Amino acid sequence: DGHVGRLIFYSAILNLAVKRGKCVVLATHQHQFLAESNCVLMADGRVKHVGSYFDCVGASDGTLTKSSHAEDQLPRNNAFTNGTEEKESINDVDTQQKKAPGTMEAKSMRDNEESKAQGVVRRETFITYARAMGGLPTALLLLLVFSVTQASVLASIAALGIWSEQAPDEQKSASILGIVIGLGGAVALLALVRAFASFALTVKASRTLHDKMTASVLRATCE
Repeated sequence: DGHVGRLIFYSAILNLAVKRGKCVVLATHQHQFLAESNCVLMADGRVKHVGSYFDCVGASDGTLTKSSHAEDQLPRNNAFTNGTEEKESINDVDTQQKKAPGTMEAKSMRDNEESKAQGVVRRETFITYARAMGGLPTALLLLLVFSVTQASVLASIAALGIWSEQAPDEQKSASILGIVIGLGGAVALLALVRAFASFALTVKASRTLHDKMTASVLRATCE
């Protein structure tokens, strides 16, 4: 809530971190903290402007709008307030919604719009994930494990079919039982290897791609 948020922001983040020269990246939806922070405006994957919140609003070409919470730039060092400001801000929002209900709904729909792509996954995407796993040889080895596992499943089904078609006396034969049990054990073992290998490699690929994305954002040039 607002009470705990102010306590954490002013007592912990500002007093313990920022005032000691630490760089803090704060991700929050509470606009009342924007006046105390340096903001970074990004557009099309590039850093467009660095400065105060109102400077970023001016540099956004109308994309951003000023928030009533951010207009109050007075420091709030006392984290224990009576909650009057929160009530006033809530009343302001309610008044705006009563005046223009269609405007708020239209803005919410615009904010939630996402770009969608249709069609099959491109070959470049598979190659990118394969390289992020550790290279194409690693991806081919994982594909081989999947193929061998599927082949063992089909062989086990075929062996069970042959075993079920035999006479009751022949079904007790050690040779056919050994084949069926051996194939079943191979299927279980290969399934475990496939599950753990695919999980570890996909997590590694996701982590690698995420680190590359973060590095590209942090190293973006300022315009």
